[in-house]
Amino acid sequence: YVIDVNINISCETDGYLTKMTCRWSPSTIQSLVGSTVQLRYHRSSLYCSDRPSIHPASEPKSCILQRDGFYECVFQPIFLLSGYTMWIRINHSLGS
Repeated sequence: YVIDVNINISCETDGYLTKMTCRWSPSTIQSLVGSTVQLRYHRSSLYCSDRPSIHPASEPKSCILQRDGFYECVFQPIFLLSGYTMWIRINHSLGS
């Protein structure tokens, strides 16, 4: 069972470029009962790579559900010359 969905993750930095806040909505995710969602990311040493690649090493990011229904995650500090690749993983006892 594969869930394929586009999720818009929007990010913005503060005025001092010291932190980046990212938001995303789980409302577009049709998942199985008992599923949990998790934002994962990979930070590249180069801002933009010449070729796309799969990043086997990724880290989870703690995100807090807000009153408006969006999850919010804060990256601090941020690395301005790095590229961030982010995605949402849906975890379930049958697999993720």
